[in-house]
This record gives sequence, C-alpha cells and structure tokens, in this order.
Amino acid sequence: MAVVVVEGEVDLVTAPALQEELESIASGTSVVIDLCDTPFMDSSGLHVLFAARQPEGRVHIACGPNGPVARLFEVVAGTHTLPKVFATRGEALAAF
Repeated sequence: MAVVVVEGEVDLVTAPALQEELESIASGTSVVIDLCDTPFMDSSGLHVLFAARQPEGRVHIACGPNGPVARLFEVVAGTHTLPKVFATRGEALAAF
C-alpha cells in the first residue's frame, strides 16, 4: 500500500512531478492519492489521475467533499475511467 499526499496546486507546472511519483510506485500496489490539501487542480492533474488508474481498481482518491478538487470530479462524474473518490484518506484506505 502506498499513500501519496499532494499539497499545493496541481497544474501544468507541477503535474509532471506528481506523475513521476505515481509512476515510481510498483505496478499492482494499492495507492491512495490524498488531495485533501490541494487547493487547485487543472486538467493537467486530472490527466495524471486518469493515467494512474489500474484495471484492478487499486487506486483511490481522497479529497474533501466540498473542496475545489471535488468540484473538478463532479464535472467528470459518471466516467468509468476515474479512480474511486472518497471524502477522506481514512475512507480511501478502508475501502481496500
């Protein structure tokens, strides 16, 4: 199990660092991406999250239910390629 805690904005400048971090995690490892302290994420960050998904559903995302990242997920709600989204890191970890 790996937990990646993201702090600060995820945008065109910072998304590559997040992608590198996620790619460094061994294939098949369950991953929680904690975006609870992320005040902003643009489509670059969303692209990184789509790329991080695994067919076994081993990637979960934690973000506050009323935060700016949660609003971004609302825009793409209903897509089957997005990892599961949870309100807290604890909920995401418990779901494994």
